[in-house]
Amino acid sequence: MMREMAVVCAAILVGTAAEAKAGFLLDFSPNATGALPVGVFRNIADGQNFAERILFGSGVLITGMDIYSLTTSRPEFAPGFSVTIRLWADNGGIPGLLLHEREEPVSVIDTLGVGSVPNVSRYKSDFASSLALSANTRYWIGMSGTSVEFGMLGLGGPNAPDDGAVYQMNVGSPSFQAIAGDMAFRLYGDIQAVPEPSSVTLFGTGAMVFAAGTFWRRGRSLWLSRRLSRCRNARTVQEMLRDERPAVRPNDVS
Repeated sequence: MMREMAVVCAAILVGTAAEAKAGFLLDFSPNATGALPVGVFRNIADGQNFAERILFGSGVLITGMDIYSLTTSRPEFAPGFSVTIRLWADNGGIPGLLLHEREEPVSVIDTLGVGSVPNVSRYKSDFASSLALSANTRYWIGMSGTSVEFGMLGLGGPNAPDDGAVYQMNVGSPSFQAIAGDMAFRLYGDIQAVPEPSSVTLFGTGAMVFAAGTFWRRGRSLWLSRRLSRCRNARTVQEMLRDERPAVRPNDVS
């Protein structure tokens, strides 16, 4: 089940802006989730690779991504090797239209977030430019080796961060729901700020509120109470993403 709360309620009584907040947007690392390793699976851009579903209650800018894979001393996996980042729209609960594809270098290889899982490392890619995602919109994201076989660690067990499965892709096209655990990954970025209203806008808004309070006090109170009720009853990402689909198991890394 998803652990992230969807931030879905904007301020409706004040005109101050919500500041953008840099850092983690999503943390599905082994250490943060406490989930169990399911396996490490073949993950290359021009063959078998994987997509994990994501959803945020506010608009976000993704500036980087980690993925967890096997620790190796092979020279082709030194910092600077290329990974392919893909972002898909959702199509009825599966990856749909490929919205974006880019190649980025891996900037950092270390063991942050690995926890107690042996022989696993974190591979971090800082994006040259951010990816903008809309609020309350489901997407699918994946990170695979561009020209080298780059494994994906799957996480399962009672602490699986989502539904214990990912979608297996063939290059950029969906194949099937795979019992490979949830993708072990992290996303970095900013929550998009709410624009600051101008003083003229605030003045006009104040005048309208005054008029509404004078002539339509009862109707305005009912409108505000309904808005606040919606905020109090805002759904979590867990509730937004809850569904069930058949699954099969992909190829392990040999």
